[in-house]
Amino acid sequence: MDHSSSISKSCAKYIALYKNFVIYCILALITVLVYWRSLYYPFQFDDLPNIVNYVNLKSRSLNSLFFAQTRWVVTYLNVFLYQYYQSSSFVCRLINLIIHLINGLLVFNLILRFKDKLSKQINYLATCTTSLFLLHPVQTQTISYVIQGQLEGLASLFTLLTILSFCNYTQINHKYFKFLNYISMLVCLLLATGSKEIAVVTPFLILLVDWFLIDQGNLQALKQRIWLFFTLFILTFSIYFYYLKPTFFWQLITWQQTVTCNDGNLLANHTTSISQYIFLISQFKVILHYLTIFIWPLTICMEYDWQLSTSFWEIDCLIPFCILSCLGILMIYLLKKDRTHPGAFGLLWFLICILPRSSIIASGELLVDYKTYLASVGWLFTITYFMNLLIIKLTRPSITNFIRKLALLALIFILSILSLQRNQVWSSARSFWYDVIIKAPKKARGFNNYGMALVEEGLYQQSIFYFKHAITLNMHSQTNQIYLDPYKNLANAYALSNQIDLAITIIKQALKIYPDNATLHGNLGALLLHQKDYHASIEHLQYAVKLNPKLEQALYTLGKAYLAINQPLLAWQILHRGNLETHLDRNPAALELYAQASIEINKLNDALKALQKLISLQPNNLKALFNLGSVYYFMQNHLEAIKCYQAILKLDPTNQAARDKLKLLT
Repeated sequence: MDHSSSISKSCAKYIALYKNFVIYCILALITVLVYWRSLYYPFQFDDLPNIVNYVNLKSRSLNSLFFAQTRWVVTYLNVFLYQYYQSSSFVCRLINLIIHLINGLLVFNLILRFKDKLSKQINYLATCTTSLFLLHPVQTQTISYVIQGQLEGLASLFTLLTILSFCNYTQINHKYFKFLNYISMLVCLLLATGSKEIAVVTPFLILLVDWFLIDQGNLQALKQRIWLFFTLFILTFSIYFYYLKPTFFWQLITWQQTVTCNDGNLLANHTTSISQYIFLISQFKVILHYLTIFIWPLTICMEYDWQLSTSFWEIDCLIPFCILSCLGILMIYLLKKDRTHPGAFGLLWFLICILPRSSIIASGELLVDYKTYLASVGWLFTITYFMNLLIIKLTRPSITNFIRKLALLALIFILSILSLQRNQVWSSARSFWYDVIIKAPKKARGFNNYGMALVEEGLYQQSIFYFKHAITLNMHSQTNQIYLDPYKNLANAYALSNQIDLAITIIKQALKIYPDNATLHGNLGALLLHQKDYHASIEHLQYAVKLNPKLEQALYTLGKAYLAINQPLLAWQILHRGNLETHLDRNPAALELYAQASIEINKLNDALKALQKLISLQPNNLKALFNLGSVYYFMQNHLEAIKCYQAILKLDPTNQAARDKLKLLT
């Protein structure tokens, strides 16, 4: 009898595992379908400086990255992706999606651990919570924002793995597997702290999980593992103490930390400096926003033009504080009613994850929705839990299950549609920044970057309005912060519209405001070169390179200027430096210029390498093929030269110059 009962229990267990596996596979498939099209979108916003144009990715070796900096795990990933996939947007986005799917699986597993307390509803709650986590449109800001998907996604991944390793460690009796989970817990914690600083919450989340899921309110049982909690806390904070330095923590403790608003992102008209107190009182409305955006996600935006609060007694500070206080009272009530109440667990999880980034640690950004990624696990579970209770109370028992399933299907459908629509915003720079200027019309950065998107599409005249508006928005502030990007871009738009004199005037105006800006000097040098004022051009370009030795455009233009005054050796030197220290060798125009300079000073091997790389980037570049043939000819490699001229004639049978060269060689 006991044997048959044991067999039936085992069968039931495996059936339940199979059902859960199928359920998650369906959710994962829907998620892939929702995000699949977005995998082909280009990089946007901070992905460009942090991935595409991040020079250190080129020069760093994989072996040198372990524990090299705070976010060494993500840096390692991006160096790997650069070396093996040339930082392909598709590959980067695919990895983000895979990380998200794994995180969804871990969330599913975590919620299922409430089975002892919520045995009858646990499968539904786990499915519903995971659906919300995987498909909610707020998550698009993390997954589609590649660099944040890496940072937030990996930090969340290793944090969840640390928690689940802890759960296994406490619930497995076998010594060997117990030891393996202990080692896994420590390794995952190290990887979490090396992904992003949000991993500082990991020990607190473990304590929370232990109280609610493992010990289930038994304080004595929890005390038995006090040594383990102490170890995890010491390890975590030691790592951050080492990376962030004692001065950072001292500034926090003494309330001396201040940060400056990011360029084009003024959060107050009277100051660019954000103190800890001002940031703290401004976070009441931000946290309320984070909570409500998961309930009403129609106002999601990459950037918000919210302002800092100046006093606790302001309405936009006081009312959110009161609402959050009511939520806190509700949580205390739930804990008093049941000290392991699932709703309280979700709220506490959210608060633990959000408070380090929405309290006394000031930031140049008032709010960004990707900060809710790990925190959303708790809040979405709470929403699901109370939604389930509401359905049970409002419906007849005979139709409760039907209504719950219908509600779940409706949620999946609605969230999938909303996420598809939200992902469309990331399809191009123009759609991305148009969304920002519509939803954040007071933010200068949005108008500047929308103007840049128009420039990239060749709409130079249309872009001028947006650059001017960005300048106007910044001028209306009472701060001394200078946002120079609109000046640079306005000048560029004038130049591309063949209004060179207006472009030079704008740059000179900007230089009066900020005389030591490398980009401004580089831009002015390029404009003066266009006007054939070589002496003045070289003077500004040399100063630009002095101010910023890795400014690619200035290096390229300076090389061009040296060639214009018949100084090929100087041109080769500056371009060679750019190839070694920057991504200048990815620029076809720069490669062509470098090849020309190399030929003129008889460095044929350098010219050969440059032209070969140029042709790999532009296989149909007839000029490059012709020059490559000439280099082979000078190197006495007539066979390869012939192949080059034949390739030209294949692309352009009427090319007489190539035909003449072939006659000479055959």
